[in-house]
Amino acid sequence: MVDINEWLLLVVRISCVNTLPCRLEAEEENAQRGGVSLQSYKGLTEVAIRCICELLVALPYFNFHNNIIVMVVPLMNDPIKRVSDMCCEAVKKLLKQDKQGQASLGTVKVISGLVKSRNYDVRPELLKILLCLRIKEVEVKKGTDDTAPKKKLMDYKDKKKNLSRMQRI
Repeated sequence: MVDINEWLLLVVRISCVNTLPCRLEAEEENAQRGGVSLQSYKGLTEVAIRCICELLVALPYFNFHNNIIVMVVPLMNDPIKRVSDMCCEAVKKLLKQDKQGQASLGTVKVISGLVKSRNYDVRPELLKILLCLRIKEVEVKKGTDDTAPKKKLMDYKDKKKNLSRMQRI
């Protein structure tokens, strides 16, 4: 009997290896050379993406959840609407059910990086996902000047204590 972690790891590896090459332009060449239709590759890709999305929602603290998040978040901005919607729904569910906040934090960091790397040219659905965050209270950090403790000015006696014997003479 195969352990569940080994099986999940196998699914993640297969998905990482098979989905990304299928999404590239090389899929057309592979389809023509191998005799496999392009639709078959697209169908396989969608099934693999659905599996990864369900794995992300079902086990948000799986060993490789950060890798899964890094793989799913860019697909939220995919030109294929079904793929984009599937990934958006998975991330939305993840943000709503995350009680500890670690998975949400990782997801928000990846979304932020994606938005910045695309020069803010992303689908609006990607940004609407952030409305699902479970935010109760936000601490706004003040400037570094306000939070740094003010230094006490040293008087003559304090300065003299810090000097070495040779300097005191």
